[in-house]
Amino acid sequence: MELVLGSAFEAASGKSSSPNVILFKRFQQNWAFINQSCYQPGSTYKHLKKHILPVLTDILSFANAELRVKHPRDDYLELLELTLIFSEETLPGGIVFKRPGAIHHARWMSSAALPQDLAFS
Repeated sequence: MELVLGSAFEAASGKSSSPNVILFKRFQQNWAFINQSCYQPGSTYKHLKKHILPVLTDILSFANAELRVKHPRDDYLELLELTLIFSEETLPGGIVFKRPGAIHHARWMSSAALPQDLAFS
């Protein structure tokens, strides 16, 4: 899966000779200048909405159920919260976007790896 993911990322963002992902680095450096209170949920875009609506109830049910479970890593929780924000849901603690941390190709690729219980046999 890493080869497929790496190839897809390279096709979308170009080849890199640096271990850092330049797009992510720029995003991190400019975080202070981004107005986080002014955002549009992904579900407001017509071209996305037609794909999301048929499965939205399932997505929201899953995300809300998983938010009640203790997760071993904060990035799992963050993904669930971002999923709800994307879907125009409100979060109990309000909407807070976390500052991006350090990320490079190896870390980004490892974050895309499937957990053992979801791995394909």
